[in-house]
Amino acid sequence: MTDKYRIFGYARTSTEEQKSGLEVQKDHIEARAKRQMSKDDGAEWKGCYHEHESATVVSWEKRKEFQAMFAELEKGDMLIVWRLNRIDRKPFRMHYALNMLHEHGVRVLVIKFTLGGDDGAEVDLDTVAGRSFVALLGIMADIDSSSRSEDAKAGVQRRIAQGYTMGDNPAPGKRFERRDLPPGDTTVRKINGGTQMNVAVWDEEQCNIIRELWIRARVFNEDLQSIAIDFCERRLLTQSRPTVTVVPAAATGQNLRLRWKDKKSQEHFRDSGTTDPAEAKQAAVEMAELHRFPWVRAYEEKESGHDKCVPDKARTCWGRDRLYVALKMVDKHLEAGTLPPELRVDEETVRWVAQKMVDRAG
Repeated sequence: MTDKYRIFGYARTSTEEQKSGLEVQKDHIEARAKRQMSKDDGAEWKGCYHEHESATVVSWEKRKEFQAMFAELEKGDMLIVWRLNRIDRKPFRMHYALNMLHEHGVRVLVIKFTLGGDDGAEVDLDTVAGRSFVALLGIMADIDSSSRSEDAKAGVQRRIAQGYTMGDNPAPGKRFERRDLPPGDTTVRKINGGTQMNVAVWDEEQCNIIRELWIRARVFNEDLQSIAIDFCERRLLTQSRPTVTVVPAAATGQNLRLRWKDKKSQEHFRDSGTTDPAEAKQAAVEMAELHRFPWVRAYEEKESGHDKCVPDKARTCWGRDRLYVALKMVDKHLEAGTLPPELRVDEETVRWVAQKMVDRAG
């Protein structure tokens, strides 16, 4: 007696307007399932899952109907599809989906198996020919992934060479400057409705900070923590920029509350001690200012029991970690002999920093 197993179908079109195409797929899948059941008594038809989703935009992992079907499939079941691209169109995603189905013990049957054109033959991916194709698909996926990675890296290097930036923050010593978007350039991050872009340019104030940092750390062997505290006291170094806001009172006559978020985006609240909106706003400003320089006022933060907060307008949005990154950046440039002129240190700068250190110590 033949072992019992279930047959599922999956049909997909990109848009709802392609209803006729979806019906064609379902008809062929159901007809093939009936032929399978006629020659195998253990087969049971469970229906055809179908949906309207673009495989180019939405991967199989994020499609509602495909995931519902995948959850229903068990070891020994059969999945019938009209064409292989109904599962996915990207080689690496298709290869991953087929591997997942294989590991799940599901047999995949493709009615129209073809690598191009309209003609195609039926292929059972559980056969030798089918497994060979899956292995070939894996090679194609690796080639596709490698080529896309190389293209992305080349694009990043091109943008860096032109002074553009890929992230939200420019490199140490630089700041963002908005410039008009070059005609036809589609690789940059667009702002202002796609007419401008951010370009990283050297900032004199930040370059002075980096030069002083390197001299104190490398020439005078000062501890980075000590430098960070000094920069905080001189208001050259701040935390990131969470904002303290005033929250309306829950009932009339109650004090207004202050609200802020910590680094983990968790909200915190504190009583402002007043019912007057103007006084509460001033309390928010004072609280933010109090925690603008966390290493200097660590004891105050511990006593108040809330996380680090800074005002909206900080002079330089740097933290201690960014100082370390800047220091390593200069070391790397010096090793390679590629230090930019904006960061070069001369004897006069060393003497100036040394005198400042003596003045502060006195």
